[in-house]
Amino acid sequence: MQGYVKATVKFHPEAARIEVDKADVHLFNLAQELRDTILQSFIEPKHGRTYYKELAVAPGVKRTTKREYKEHIASAPGEPPARLTGALGESIQVARTSRLAWAVSAGGGGVSGIAVKYARDLEFGTDRVAPRPYMRPAAVKVAKRHGVAYKVT
Repeated sequence: MQGYVKATVKFHPEAARIEVDKADVHLFNLAQELRDTILQSFIEPKHGRTYYKELAVAPGVKRTTKREYKEHIASAPGEPPARLTGALGESIQVARTSRLAWAVSAGGGGVSGIAVKYARDLEFGTDRVAPRPYMRPAAVKVAKRHGVAYKVT
């Protein structure tokens, strides 16, 4: 055939593996960024009720001084929760769910090993408490910054 040019592109397993590995690392970094964005939202200024929380004494230690209190400003409805004990933040973890898929979850124990039952209630609210979303706003920020899709359930 005169004037005919043909280019053939064949699958190269090693090149594909390298690209998939790069994509996997990128997705892991996005998941870590989402986790960091959530944790940052816990320490941003809040606009809820102010109250005083008694500082705890370690179990088995006798109190030798007067009781001490710390001012705490709670989150208002619609704001991410205010950090009080840190248990919710410590429960947030990043885990691989499948090849090229990473999940950020809260409430299941995470770094501290302590499961918090209220992680979902804060995110979505209950019939008694208005939502204090932290996962969805952080996911929107990271998704907009990088042009990626997200799903919060």
